[in-house]
Amino acid sequence: MKCGQKFKISTDYRRISQDIFRNLIFFLHCSLTRRPSYAMTKADDEDVRDKKTIFQNVTQTRKAVRIVMVTSYGLVRNAYAKGIPNQLTMDDLFD
Repeated sequence: MKCGQKFKISTDYRRISQDIFRNLIFFLHCSLTRRPSYAMTKADDEDVRDKKTIFQNVTQTRKAVRIVMVTSYGLVRNAYAKGIPNQLTMDDLFD
């Protein structure tokens, strides 16, 4: 874009957001429990990360892969859940 050239913000924003989502894969990991919230353990953390790595190696994707936890009532924020910023709960799905 040349200096001083006018552009439509909405068109550029739409194009940028489409480019971002074209290069992104959401890797869903479901853990449903009756407990009020789900607390990840070291074994759970290793399992999720191993599955993500296997997915990336098998598909040979160049896209960014983000882990999304799907839980009944939420994810307890502990040392093992730090690397998983995204989560969905039943309220998100059925609200």
